[in-house]
Amino acid sequence: MTEIEIPLSRNPYTAFVGEGLLEKCGELAVKKVRPGRCAIVTDSNVGPLYAGRLGDSLRRAGFKPTTITVPAGEASKSMECAASVCGEMARAGLDRSSSVFALGGGVVGDLAGFVAAIHYRGVPCVQVPTTVVAQVDSSIGGKAGVNLPEGKNLVGCFHQPALVVADVSTLSTLPPREFHEGFAEIIKHAAIRDPSLLDESGASPELVAMAALGGPQLCAPGRETAGGTAIALAVIAAAADPKQSRARTAKPLTEDGLDRVGHGRRRAGWTTAPRP
Repeated sequence: MTEIEIPLSRNPYTAFVGEGLLEKCGELAVKKVRPGRCAIVTDSNVGPLYAGRLGDSLRRAGFKPTTITVPAGEASKSMECAASVCGEMARAGLDRSSSVFALGGGVVGDLAGFVAAIHYRGVPCVQVPTTVVAQVDSSIGGKAGVNLPEGKNLVGCFHQPALVVADVSTLSTLPPREFHEGFAEIIKHAAIRDPSLLDESGASPELVAMAALGGPQLCAPGRETAGGTAIALAVIAAAADPKQSRARTAKPLTEDGLDRVGHGRRRAGWTTAPRP
């Protein structure tokens, strides 16, 4: 297990990266979050795979989890879904002493973080990302929010997590293409911030080229140990980026352009790079 301090001037936190961390999540969380009633927010894809294991871990540490499952997909990142989750939390008796555990990819992380920020004007959120992109990007920095019909991420806030628990074993159940796209995100982080990280992440020039082209064989799912090293490096890079903790700091031009192109492609109905 790799332990990485995120040294923010306000609300610093720790990211834990390694294998088998779902079973340790409760003992890690209890050091930062008061045990008691909590919500596990997950989606219909991830919940059946991992919510039970996370719930068991939390109960062993003294938490009383309620699992709230939203439909998988971008459509759940909405004001309506956020209100529904808040309602379920209220009916389950979660109050200002409670906490939220975000179990899933980027959509769940953004949604659960936003819900944690507005429930009783703010309760702790523990990010438990299960995709490569979520582990190397969206779970770090406290960016939380939902979409509107007019555009992505138009409603949101910064709500730093109490901690991040990235169990790289969960990556073994990702579809290969999603795994590859996430590894491309690692390469993007390294290339923008410090190209020397490409060597440490195990990304050869061939892998970098295939990432740029959307190639099908970046690396094989199941290489959790090597993947964990790469993810840890990307987390460090993200922690060093001031944009992750200040809403008004501009992104580096290259990354901002990549994000805008990606959002535009998704609005046009593309999910990945177009194929010949």
